[in-house]
Amino acid sequence: MQKRLFFNAFSLFLSTNAFAQDAPITDCDTYAANDQDPQRKANGVPLAKLNPAVAVSACEAAVRQFPNSGRLVYQLGRAYYKPITTRQQCLNGAKLLSRDTHPLKTVSALCT
Repeated sequence: MQKRLFFNAFSLFLSTNAFAQDAPITDCDTYAANDQDPQRKANGVPLAKLNPAVAVSACEAAVRQFPNSGRLVYQLGRAYYKPITTRQQCLNGAKLLSRDTHPLKTVSALCT
């Protein structure tokens, strides 16, 4: 349930950034692109095969460089989502959603 709520909140975040700037292909695309996304920029990785140890660092770096790219934010969300087993991990992912520029200030409430 916790994963589903987090993922739904992340999807809502992405829908508000649909017209944000697009970023070039990054390592984040290589390690975390959804293999079911017809608009992906790389081959894509099934969630079951996603390696969060590699994908999180690649996507965090990409999002720092291109913070308005919904694609990269979504992929960072996939990387955070895969290993969510504790409330702290959920809160780490929620930090991205609760930035001052985003209306979902209380997203961390989903991490109960």
